[in-house]
Amino acid sequence: MNLTGAMLGCRFAIPRLLERGGGAIVNTASAAAFYGSHSLAAYGISKAGLVALTRYVATAYGERGIRCNAVAPGVVVDRDAQAALGGRWATVSAATASAMSSAGSATPRRSRARSRSWRRTMPPS
Repeated sequence: MNLTGAMLGCRFAIPRLLERGGGAIVNTASAAAFYGSHSLAAYGISKAGLVALTRYVATAYGERGIRCNAVAPGVVVDRDAQAALGGRWATVSAATASAMSSAGSATPRRSRARSRSWRRTMPPS
């Protein structure tokens, strides 16, 4: 559902945004898309696919006025979570911050440079 819902939303929204001359799509990814986890493999894979979809849409439609970005919230550690994790929360937060800082973003400005080299291999948008 994580990836399918976003893909169907983009499929529905993009033609309407093109008719209006542009717009913005914001997908909700997760920090789990940027690091591996034994317990959340399917979730992480679906969120990584969502990041890839976001980059594709930004690359394919950015020059036509459609911005596509993803928000990737990390671990939220409140008092109850700190107590449950027993001090390990600092390690989890540091790993998440490290993964997010090396991941980059998929903004149309960055994607336009890539789209020129990919234009020959991508289907027409």
